[in-house]
Amino acid sequence: MTPNAAIEAIYNRFITLWSAKTAVILDNEGIEPPDNAAHVFLTVKSTFNNQRTLGGSGNRKYDRNGIIFVKINTLANTGIVTSNGYVKDVLDIFEGVSFSGVVCNNTQVTELGSDGKWFSVIVEISCNYEDIK
Repeated sequence: MTPNAAIEAIYNRFITLWSAKTAVILDNEGIEPPDNAAHVFLTVKSTFNNQRTLGGSGNRKYDRNGIIFVKINTLANTGIVTSNGYVKDVLDIFEGVSFSGVVCNNTQVTELGSDGKWFSVIVEISCNYEDIK
């Protein structure tokens, strides 16, 4: 699986299972978030990679690792019930699941708090997949 194929699989899973809960802004898409409605930013970043096997070109296996970041923005001063519900939804989509060659496992939730009109929470999910080259 290539890095682009892994990112596409992650995006497709999230968009399909997130449905129409909020607007979804993908990394580097140039889409502006809504002014007065909850929304999420979905980003996938590569971390470290390990070569698992030796061999000739086309036969070397690599473990590719990354982190899925989902930043949830809800309107500030409206309580945490809505954002906590969205956190649960994100965890249900990615935590402890395998799909399309991507394996997701460890998670971390960080409440960033209020910044202007938004209350933000980031959910981080570690993921990995195998690449052969």
